[in-house]
Amino acid sequence: MEETTKLTRRQKKLNKYKEKLLAKEDIKYVGPLSYRELRIIAWLAFAASSFVLYFSFVNSSSTESLIHPAIIISASIFGSLSVPLFIVASFGLILSGRRKYSKILMIYGFGFFGVGLGICLLYYRYIDGLFVHLGFVDSLKSIIEEFIKNRIEINVFADLFAFALYHYFINYKPKKIFLGKSRIIFRLCAIFPIAFFLTSYILKILAGLGVMQLPFFVYPFLTTKSPIILLMFLVISFWIKYREKRFSKMGFTKEEYQKFLLTKRNSLSLSVHLVIAIVVFMIIELVLFVALHIAFVNFAGISEQAYDKIENALQVGQTFSLFPAIPIILLYSYTKIRKNSVVDIFIPIGGVALSAIVYLECIYQTILYYVG
Repeated sequence: MEETTKLTRRQKKLNKYKEKLLAKEDIKYVGPLSYRELRIIAWLAFAASSFVLYFSFVNSSSTESLIHPAIIISASIFGSLSVPLFIVASFGLILSGRRKYSKILMIYGFGFFGVGLGICLLYYRYIDGLFVHLGFVDSLKSIIEEFIKNRIEINVFADLFAFALYHYFINYKPKKIFLGKSRIIFRLCAIFPIAFFLTSYILKILAGLGVMQLPFFVYPFLTTKSPIILLMFLVISFWIKYREKRFSKMGFTKEEYQKFLLTKRNSLSLSVHLVIAIVVFMIIELVLFVALHIAFVNFAGISEQAYDKIENALQVGQTFSLFPAIPIILLYSYTKIRKNSVVDIFIPIGGVALSAIVYLECIYQTILYYVG
């Protein structure tokens, strides 16, 4: 007779939890938004950030505020949603197995270098060349520098590419090289995108405070988000990695874990954890916001005007703009599949085209303003 092994209380508890997660009856809730709708909203937000630049120029080039400040603030808040929504959509595509890391990195890498080089080409080949010919070099540089200091969200693909690299180094499992103990070297490469984020942030602070002047060609290749936004998504990325290890310790096989990833239960779990992270980091930044104001204004005796300049340079308050993303994330389900994948090809084309039109219009208005 075979001896029956007696299960411990912990093992029984783990088995029940495992059965619950892999139960045939999944939860009924499915968010109405798929990765496609999320990317459409993200691209519209990307275009909205271009409108902010245009609206700001219209107001600065006139003695009256032609565009109401509330419109500019609304467009700025909506525009700030592009990076988090792109990241959330990427999480879903990777977890669902519909996108490989290589494809995500290729898209964001192409966007990073493409947008950066495109802006540099427009400036040095057309704007700078035209204004040198017309003799408006000094006035052009002054207005562009002013815009750059106040509107530093130029190339959001810098954030997306750097974050995708971090997520890749933390979560991807190499199949041919960096196997066994040498995998730690691969994981340590996550330091490079973090260093890129921090270097961009330091350079923007120094430029914003007037400590140093950066050449124009540097700005399109800097990240746009503050370290606290970066930290929030790094925590989520690390949570995804930790949860996989936790499930492995619970006795899940790789096949069972992949099956769980495709459940509606896990899709909702990801959305809820993302929302919790946003709320927690909003509270952290609120405390930081109050502490900085007390430290600089009350104790250091710095004027409100000088503090506003410091606050601008430090990019304090970026998490507050993520509040409108909460209902969108809760309505999102990465398990929802849309047919006709050809549509997905035209979404980024439309987003880039819309943003390009706005930038060209801004250039056109700049030329009319100075020539006039």
